[in-house]
Amino acid sequence: MIKDGIKEGIIVVVAIGVALGISFTPIGRILELKLQDGLAFFHRNKGATNLFVYVNIDDATIDKIQVYPVPRLVLARAIEVIKEFGAKAIIVDSEFIDPAPLWVDTALYEAGEKNVEKVVVNQDSRFGEAIALEGTPVYLACRGVTESEKPRATWSEDNAELQMVYEKFFLSVENSLGMEKFPNELKMEFPVFPLYMYAAGLGDTTSEESEDGVLRQVALLRHFHGRYVPQLSFAYVLDALGVERSAIRMQNGYLVLPTREKTWSIPVNKRGEMLVRWVGGWKTQPWTNMISLVTLLEYREWKEYLGSMRQSNKDSTNSLAIEETLHKYQELLAYLKDKVVVIGYTASATTDVGAIPFDPSAPRVMLQVHMMNTLLMKNFLFFPHWGWDSLIAGVLLLILVITSRWTKSALQEVIVIGANWVLLVGWMVGSMVFLSRHVHAFFLVMLWILVSLFYVVYKFLVFDKQKQFIKQAFSYYLSPVVIKQLLSDPSQLQLGGEQREITAFFSDVEGFTSISEQLSPTEVVSLLNEYLTAATDVLLKYGGTVDKFEGDAIVAFFGAPVTQPDHAYRCAMAALEIQLKLSLLAVEWVQRGYPLLKTRIGMNSGPAVVGNMGSRQRMNYTMMGDTVNLASRLEGANKFYGTYTMMSETTYEQVKEHFVCRRLDLIRVKGKNQPIAVYELIERVGKLSPEREAVLVRFQEGFSLYEKRQWREAGEIFHALWEHYEDPPSKTYLERCEEFVKNPPPPDWNGVYVLRSK
Repeated sequence: MIKDGIKEGIIVVVAIGVALGISFTPIGRILELKLQDGLAFFHRNKGATNLFVYVNIDDATIDKIQVYPVPRLVLARAIEVIKEFGAKAIIVDSEFIDPAPLWVDTALYEAGEKNVEKVVVNQDSRFGEAIALEGTPVYLACRGVTESEKPRATWSEDNAELQMVYEKFFLSVENSLGMEKFPNELKMEFPVFPLYMYAAGLGDTTSEESEDGVLRQVALLRHFHGRYVPQLSFAYVLDALGVERSAIRMQNGYLVLPTREKTWSIPVNKRGEMLVRWVGGWKTQPWTNMISLVTLLEYREWKEYLGSMRQSNKDSTNSLAIEETLHKYQELLAYLKDKVVVIGYTASATTDVGAIPFDPSAPRVMLQVHMMNTLLMKNFLFFPHWGWDSLIAGVLLLILVITSRWTKSALQEVIVIGANWVLLVGWMVGSMVFLSRHVHAFFLVMLWILVSLFYVVYKFLVFDKQKQFIKQAFSYYLSPVVIKQLLSDPSQLQLGGEQREITAFFSDVEGFTSISEQLSPTEVVSLLNEYLTAATDVLLKYGGTVDKFEGDAIVAFFGAPVTQPDHAYRCAMAALEIQLKLSLLAVEWVQRGYPLLKTRIGMNSGPAVVGNMGSRQRMNYTMMGDTVNLASRLEGANKFYGTYTMMSETTYEQVKEHFVCRRLDLIRVKGKNQPIAVYELIERVGKLSPEREAVLVRFQEGFSLYEKRQWREAGEIFHALWEHYEDPPSKTYLERCEEFVKNPPPPDWNGVYVLRSK
C-alpha cells in the first residue's frame, strides 16, 4: 500500500501540473495578464513626475484645420511656438514617411499676392526649418516593417538616405551578448528629407500588444542590420541621461545604461521589453497639463495680428485689447518652459488608440509619456519570475501540508486553508506594492483552488480518521542526505560532446626529465606540486578549465563549459601571469637549491569538440580536434626559436589590440599541410619597456629582409640583436640566414619553415 504521505505528494504534484497546463492555454494566459493588471492597480499611482506636457491634436484642432491628418505646415507653426516658450524637448508621436503635398495659401492668393514662392509652400521644407530652429531638440518617429513598397525603406549599400539615418541615429553596441532575441526589423520607414536632417533623434514607434490586445510592455531597442533602433521616447531618455550608447549592454536581466555619473539598470525580458508602469487611464492619469494644438495656433495668429496692426499704426485701443488677449495666452503657455512636450493625436476620429491596463481606448500617445516617467523616475515593474514564484509556492504548500497535519477538526482545516489563502494573496499584493514585481497570479490562484479542493474533498473524507497515523508517518521520512542524492540531476553524467569555439592551452616544463634526475623523488613531487598549483590558480582565476595534468604538462582550455566570448584574451592573460609567477618562484627555488625551472606554452583558438568523454565507468570533461592538436604542436615549437609563449594566428587576431606580439615565422607543423603564422606573446599593450620595443622593431626589420631573400642584410641585423641583447629568435634566424647565403633555397621558396618533429 502506498503511503498516505506519498499519495498527498502525488496529488499536489498533479495539481501543480494541471495548474501549469491551464495557465499555458490561451484563456489561461489572458486571465494571467488580467490578474496581473489587477495587482498592478495597487501600485498605479507611485511616482509621477511633473516634467511632461501633452500637446493634443484633438477634436478642436481637427475642427479648426478641417484637414486630417494635420498639415505639416501647421505642425511647423506649433513647434515654433513651443520652442519660443523654452520647452526642454519635443517628441512628435506621428510618422512623416511620405512627402507632404504642396500647400497653397489661398488667403494670400485671394489678397492679391502673385509671388508663387509665397503662395505655394513646400511643407516638408517649412517643417524642417521649424525643427532646425535653435533651442528645443525635436525627436521624430520611424518604424520598422517586414514589408514596404518604398525603396528607401530597404537596406542596401546604394540607399544613401537610409545609410545616413543608420549612421546618425541607430546605436552601435559594442557588446550585444544577450540581445539576440531583441525584435528584428527587416526594413525601416523613416521621415522624409529634410526632416531627419534636423531631428535630434529618431525612435521606433512599433508597439506590440499582449494576447488580449492590451499594451503593457514595449521593446526599448529593436535590431536593424547590426545596430539598434531605440523606441521613440527612449531615444530622448538616452540623450537626457547622457548615456554612452556604445557601452549599453545586457546583464543579468537588465538593460544597463552607463553614463558619466552613474549606471542605470532597466529590468527587461529576453526580447528587451520593459513593462510600462501605467499610472492611470487617459482621464485618470496624474498629468492634467494638456494643451490643445489649437491654443498654440491661436497664440500665433494673435501675435501675427498684433504685429501687422503695429506696422500699419491702426487704432491703439484695439491694440491694447489684443495685447491683453495675447498676454493671457503667454501666461498659459509659460507652463511649457523646461517641459518635455509630446505631440500626438487624441481626436475621437483618430485610429491611434488602443487598450492599456486601466483604459480600453486610450490614445497611444500616452505610451511616450508613461514610458518616460517609468524610466526617469525608475518606477520599474519586474516581470514574473518562475524561480521566485516556485519558491514561494513551495514554502506556502509546505506550510499548508505541515499545519494541516495538526488539525483535528473540519473547522480547523478551513482555518488553515483560509490562512494559507491570506498568505498567498498577501504575497501577490506585497510583491507588487513593496517589490514592484509581477507574479504568475493565475497559476498560483489555480494551484491554490485545486489544492484547497483536494484538502476539502480528499482530506476531510479520507484522511480525517487517519490523522494520528499520518502524523506518526512523518517520522519515517528519508534523511536529507539520501533525498539530496536521489534528486540530483543525472543528465550531467551522460557521455557526449558539442562543438564550441575555444582557446586551447598547453604547457610543459623545459627539460623536466633532466631536472628530475638531479632531485630526490620527494623533492620532485614537492617542486612539481608547487608549480602546478601556482599555474592552476592562474588558469582558474581567468576562468579556464583544467583538462588534465600529464606529469609536468598542463592541458587546459577557455570558452567551455561556460561560454566566454573573450576566451583568447583570458588565455593570453593567464599565459603572461603564469610566466611572471614562475619567474618569481624560480628565484625562491634557486635559493632552496632547486634547478632553474622554465615552462613553454602553446595557444590556439578555434572550434573543438568539448564534453564528457570516456566510458560509462570512467569519463572526463575534455576537448578534441585539430585546434587542440595544433596548440600542443605550438608548445613544442617554442624550442626551435628559444621562446616560451607561442600562439597561432587565430589567437593573435583576437588579442592583437590588447597585447604586444612578435611574428616569429610561417610554419608547417607535423601532421598539417596548411602553413600557419605563429607569434610570440610578449606583453600587454602599454607595458613594454623602450629597450624591448626597440629590439622588436629591429627584429621586424630583419624579418622583412629575410622574407625578401636578402639574407646577408638580414643576418647582420640578427647578429647585432643576438650579440647585444641575446635575443633567442634572432639567433635562430641568424643561423638560417648564414645557411641560406651558402645554400639558397629554390626560387619557389615561400618562407614556410617545416617542423620535422614535435
